[in-house]
Amino acid sequence: MSKLIFLDVDGTLVDYHNRIPESAIKAIRQAREKGHLVYVCTGRSKAEMQPELWEIGLDGMIGGNGSYVEHHGQVLMHQLISKEDAALSKKEYKEKLKNYKYPSVSYEIADQIEKRSGTEVRVTVPGHTQRGGSPCPYDRALCTRLGAAAARAIIDEDYGYMIAMVNDKTKRVPLKDVAGKLKTVDPDCQMIKEAKTIGISFGD
Repeated sequence: MSKLIFLDVDGTLVDYHNRIPESAIKAIRQAREKGHLVYVCTGRSKAEMQPELWEIGLDGMIGGNGSYVEHHGQVLMHQLISKEDAALSKKEYKEKLKNYKYPSVSYEIADQIEKRSGTEVRVTVPGHTQRGGSPCPYDRALCTRLGAAAARAIIDEDYGYMIAMVNDKTKRVPLKDVAGKLKTVDPDCQMIKEAKTIGISFGD
């Protein structure tokens, strides 16, 4: 069964120097060869999408934080904020949206895609996925320790290191030991199998 795959751009499809890894290009093209549709879902506007991104072979985009939707070159939605809404205060605008059917524009777009494509669409907030939910006290302590260790390295003028936790202690790890090394996931590991069982696609 074909899947709809949505990818963020900055920090996901491109790095923070706006470069597209060859691995990303290869994965997207392989997914499309297998019949899946691949879109970007980004805060970028259409004008901010450099030609190299489209040259990968994307099927379209959801841009402008959900205000612009394009599929195979056809613009399906392009919403602009009205002058009336722009004049409202944040509090007034929130009050206006209080009875809005969807929690956010992501759910509205997902509903429209599902109705038009007949394919189940799930909304995921990447930040929640990456962080595992709201930070707990352990997360806050961990971030403080890592930040303090990084600051100490700067004070010591000890550059070219990343800060890691090893056996519950902060440690300076040379960047040359970690940069450019690919960490792979075993496709037969239990977590991958469980994800596939509930319908999560990895493009294969």
